[in-house]
Amino acid sequence: RVHGTVLAVKIECRVPVRDMTMEKENDELDYHVSFPSSEVSSSLGEHNIVVILLGWTGCIDKHLAKYSDFYVRNGCTTIRYITPPNDVFFNVDNLPITAYKLLHTIKDMCMDDQPIFFHIFSNGGCVLYRELSEIIVRDSEFSSLDIRGSILDSCPSEHSLLLGATVLWMISRDVPVIRRIILTLHFLWSAMFRGLSRSIFGMLGYSQRSDDLVHLLSNDVSPWPQLFLYSRDDSVISYKTVERVVSHRQTLGIDVQSHNFKDTDHVKHFIKYKHLYIEKCLSFVSECS
Repeated sequence: RVHGTVLAVKIECRVPVRDMTMEKENDELDYHVSFPSSEVSSSLGEHNIVVILLGWTGCIDKHLAKYSDFYVRNGCTTIRYITPPNDVFFNVDNLPITAYKLLHTIKDMCMDDQPIFFHIFSNGGCVLYRELSEIIVRDSEFSSLDIRGSILDSCPSEHSLLLGATVLWMISRDVPVIRRIILTLHFLWSAMFRGLSRSIFGMLGYSQRSDDLVHLLSNDVSPWPQLFLYSRDDSVISYKTVERVVSHRQTLGIDVQSHNFKDTDHVKHFIKYKHLYIEKCLSFVSECS
């Protein structure tokens, strides 16, 4: 695709499974990569910056590509990935597997020594980001990754069955009503069963992984800077939750910035305040490069 003087090369990739015992044969990871034209020099202080965009539940690559474009225009390479709704709502055990695949993809593309940023959208991007963050910090195989920072748009939100069911109902609007009802009931049952199982195993003394994103993001072990973009008028998440996470991260000594757009809805900040949004993102990347 050609944007003025910027040539963005779009690669739609299917990466075969690596030799990992927990992966299924013939399993694949779908993602998109865009490269800047060789004629474009970075305006962000450092060359070869990579931005990994993790989309919100229900978005498609056409939506995510609009964010990718302003990074590419400024000399960055972008990788776009959207976690399948099935993994967000039902098969949550697939998330660590997907995180490993994505990190191996970065290494396979020889990007592990380049400055890397994450740009995360809503809880759909957050659930995968927290897996990536944990693996990068704790697994020595990925200690060479040069992570410079993360931008979190419209996340995280409090753990809520009602919110999850509402989002699932909204993103499945093209599905027949009966199937939508069955999917929503299945989600509610699965979520309650997981919660009950954790409670029982907890009482028996077994350690259980939390799925509370607010707690996990507040106490994330990653040391790199963060920028939270949120709004007082977000109809999905509470701005007070975001501000609480920001405040806690700052008490841990993490370099955390934030911006409240005040009157924008969930993942709609870019649509209403495009230039300001781009300025905030690029300034953050430039400062951390």
